[in-house]
Amino acid sequence: MKEDIIESILITIITVIIFPFVSFGTGYILGWLIQITIGNLIVKGFATIGLNIAVNSLPLFFATISIIGSFFSPPEVYSNADY
Repeated sequence: MKEDIIESILITIITVIIFPFVSFGTGYILGWLIQITIGNLIVKGFATIGLNIAVNSLPLFFATISIIGSFFSPPEVYSNADY
C-alpha cells in the first residue's frame, strides 16, 4: 500500500516536472541543428505564412513548440487482435 503511493508520487513527479525539461532540451538541440543547416530556408518558409522569426531564435522556437506538442499526444488505440 505504502509502496504504491510512493510509486504514484514518483511517476507524477517524472511526468509533470522532468519530462517537459527533456522535451525542451530535445527541441532546442534539434532547433539548433536546423539553424546551422537549413535555418534560412525555414525562416523564409515561415515568412510566407506570416510568421516572422529570426534565424538565431529557431532553437528556442522549436523547443517551445516541442513542449506544446507533447501535451497533445494521440490516444492509444487497441484492436481486438491485441487481446
